[in-house]
Amino acid sequence: MARYEQIKTLKEIVKSKWATIDHSKDIVLVCGDFNQNATMPLNASQLDFLSEIAKVERYKPLLPLFCDEYGSMLNALKNKADWQIVDCLRTAKSMSPPTYADISFDSEGEAISSTPLLYDADQEKTQQALDYIFWLRDTKHKHSFEVEIEETQLEKLPGVGLLCRNCSDHFGISTTFSAKSRPLKNE
Repeated sequence: MARYEQIKTLKEIVKSKWATIDHSKDIVLVCGDFNQNATMPLNASQLDFLSEIAKVERYKPLLPLFCDEYGSMLNALKNKADWQIVDCLRTAKSMSPPTYADISFDSEGEAISSTPLLYDADQEKTQQALDYIFWLRDTKHKHSFEVEIEETQLEKLPGVGLLCRNCSDHFGISTTFSAKSRPLKNE
């Protein structure tokens, strides 16, 4: 619930700055670790958490937020009057690949933690999509250029000289945009 409220606050901050942006030449990106999972179905630890909060009467109205964290996050961030949300990674990959937890599998297909020194190895096996680059595509103004997503990819941060394979329990995400100029028409 706290994450959902933080995302709603983020939206209000973006809305408060929206009018000051020169939409003819700038785009708006919102990026980071949102800790809202886009992988479905829910993993075992999420289902356990849901069953516990379902027992508390005051949390029952909030259960739909937890059943679809990604959809709830987009709902909290949306503002149809001003922008369309484009999830760069999902657009590029046609899905939300895990950005949390680098695992490998043994000969029996059992998940093996790749960075157990950084966090709980069992939590790592949940492989959640928690990190995003959102392009808030302006729906009202014409840009002086056409913007397209060229490439979006996961970036592992190697732990060179460390006891673990990666420096973080999350992968980075990079996106390359292209911009082609176009004349603006007076409207």
